Amino acid sequence: SVSRAARQGRTHKSQLHTASSAEVAWVYSREYAVLDGWDSGHRFAMEKYPRLFDRLVQRGVLSPSEVCEPADPAGNEWLHRAHSAEYVAGYCDGTLAPNAMRRIGLPWSPAMVRAVRLEVA
Repeated sequence: SVSRAARQGRTHKSQLHTASSAEVAWVYSREYAVLDGWDSGHRFAMEKYPRLFDRLVQRGVLSPSEVCEPADPAGNEWLHRAHSAEYVAGYCDGTLAPNAMRRIGLPWSPAMVRAVRLEVA
């Protein structure tokens, strides 16, 4: 019989396959971590992402040559696959209603918009 976790798409840690770095597609950009104006007490601790990347390189888990960095941010056509044109425009130009911005949970800035677009790319 199929376990409840399997039906929900979850995998028990005993079933996880440990992949070598050659089997993993590493995607990273230092622009993901928007630090300007970021509250260090925010629940998303942005400063940890560049430190984690540096540590993985330092420990030989991955080589910078194995990392794909998004060259171009995702365009509106990609964002429109998940959100309305009005929502995308409001977020990208910073005019989204304050209650919608609070639900996102991230402070708005042009750098954050670029980071989000790079993450989607």
